[in-house]
Parts: sequence; structure tokens; C-alpha cells
Amino acid sequence: MVMQQTKSPARPSLNRSLEEQRVVIIGGTSGFGMATAKAASAEGASVIVASSKKTNVDRALAELPAGAEGHVLDITQESAVRISFRPLANLIILQ
Repeated sequence: MVMQQTKSPARPSLNRSLEEQRVVIIGGTSGFGMATAKAASAEGASVIVASSKKTNVDRALAELPAGAEGHVLDITQESAVRISFRPLANLIILQ
């Protein structure tokens, strides 16, 4: 049996610059979230991290570049989430 290599269909490029973009990372104060926040900052994004604990937010802001924002947010409280995100109307949401 001879296998022939076929070209895969063209995929749209996902290479988007984060320069001048705002990135919100819930759980962005530790682990993968913090690594994502640091990487987004390095790519020029304005980063906003959120955690349910103020101490985590403060620690994260000490590690992130100047200009990063941090918010204490309990995501189990829908009204608090709505209020927190109201000023951030133009977000691209990745799930």
C-alpha cells in the first residue's frame, strides 16, 4: 500500500498582535493564569488580572509590569462580575 501525502486545507492565521489590546485573565494571579498575564504583557497587551483574594492580586501586581491592573472578584457572584466587566465593553473573549 502506498500512502500519498495530501495538502491539508489552509487554516486562518491565528497570529494576532496583542499590542494595544486589553487582556482580562480571571485566575491570572498564579500558575497558568500568571504565566499568561506575563506573556500577554511581554507582547504589548494591557493586562487585567482578577482573583477572589486581595493578597493574590497584590502579589501578582508586584510581579507584573507597571500599568497592569488587578481586581478582587468573586466569580460566583454574577452581579459582581457584571459590574466589574461593564467598563470593559470592547473585549475579545476566548474560552
